[in-house]
Amino acid sequence: MGLRHAESRSGYRSVLEGDLARVPRGDSVVFKFGQVDVDFVYYLKLASDPQLEFDTFAAESVSKYLSFVLPALDRFGIERTRFFLMTPNPTVVTDPFLQESLCTLPFMAADFKTKFKARLDSMLLPNMRKRTCYGRRYCELLMEEASKHNLQVINVYDCLLGSDGTAASPNDDAQHHLQGRHLSAMLPVLDQAFGAIHTQSLASALQAPPAEPKATVDATAMEWLKIYTEVMRGERALALQGHIRCSYTQLEASCGRPMRTSTTPEGPNFASWLLRFKLTPDGATLPGSGIVVHVKGRFVTPCRCCVWEVEAASEDGLSAVDMTWKLAEATLHPGAVDSLPGSVKTLASLQRSSPQLFHKLIRQLSIASTGNDT
Repeated sequence: MGLRHAESRSGYRSVLEGDLARVPRGDSVVFKFGQVDVDFVYYLKLASDPQLEFDTFAAESVSKYLSFVLPALDRFGIERTRFFLMTPNPTVVTDPFLQESLCTLPFMAADFKTKFKARLDSMLLPNMRKRTCYGRRYCELLMEEASKHNLQVINVYDCLLGSDGTAASPNDDAQHHLQGRHLSAMLPVLDQAFGAIHTQSLASALQAPPAEPKATVDATAMEWLKIYTEVMRGERALALQGHIRCSYTQLEASCGRPMRTSTTPEGPNFASWLLRFKLTPDGATLPGSGIVVHVKGRFVTPCRCCVWEVEAASEDGLSAVDMTWKLAEATLHPGAVDSLPGSVKTLASLQRSSPQLFHKLIRQLSIASTGNDT
């Protein structure tokens, strides 16, 4: 989770500390961590260490979790009577879709996914019943540690189980998120925890992203190819610097079509943009290639406000978050930002898979633009 270390690559610790510092007095705070650890991280580690026992992994995960939570509550004056830990939910991924589901994390680069999938092919993965037992064990460890420190826990695990001990309504695809049909089982648990009646409503219909515009290869695309390649290879490190709140529609209007999208019938959907801020908010030119920002997040419907992560280089953190806020609010100087052109991912793929063909294409483009074949 990256919560134990202040300088973790994910940056979640500093972001959460900022969020806790802004919690209005009297508001309740609910933390729900551990789901990704149970459903994904264990298998990422297992692929590298086949001897890793789940209990060992889970105990370390819960320990890291609490090592952040306990000092944070004291530091930010969050009363324990209004702080809740929520358990993970049981897996809703059936055995035939497990391997596909394990390869759906948005952060996975193509090269990493290929290698990870090859490792999964050689592994005997646990069945759904065993994975459900893993999840229950994580919940038990979390509740045991919480009890030692007088922390309240909301158990949303048992309410989602069926008579056979696994999820009452598993998904029929690789989607690992709970769907609308699952949430009704959680409402009585929330009613009891918060002393109020909770209801569930349907969101408005999803809108399909706009069609990809016709791609071109020009000098700007070549500049972007260098940036994109550096980001994908990890040579240009972008870490979480903060969050913004806005809708997908606002970002799409300001940034164009996302670099990457993932949609499902019920959501949540995923979208990300790779952006370059060339000008400051008042119109001054930024040095070098500007400030490169990766904006990503999940949304249910395009018009609903949600939280988006803003990743940038450490030295650009404050400026990146500030300018991304202004971008979403449409208050930036005209021409201050551009986004990854549609042709760049194709160029990067060609450069990686067929270097000779890539250089031939670049030479042809150079001749076409200059008219010089010398």
